[in-house]
Amino acid sequence: MNELKDIQQSIILNAPINTVWQHVATSKGIAEWFMPNNFQAIEGIAFEVQSPFGPSPCRVLEIDEPRSWYHFY
Repeated sequence: MNELKDIQQSIILNAPINTVWQHVATSKGIAEWFMPNNFQAIEGIAFEVQSPFGPSPCRVLEIDEPRSWYHFY
């Protein structure tokens, strides 16, 4: 069986880092551009994004606010 490769995309945003952080690394921000979720900024915590196909489980692996996005799977 073939393993699927991760999808990665980089973009440059012309905005202050703290503004971007609020939109990509908070539960409310993620819900605005992606999907509803129960995300919390706590290392090791499990959370779900609510996709059209049902809940998708994720886990916060690392927090480096606001220098990088949360790492989760």
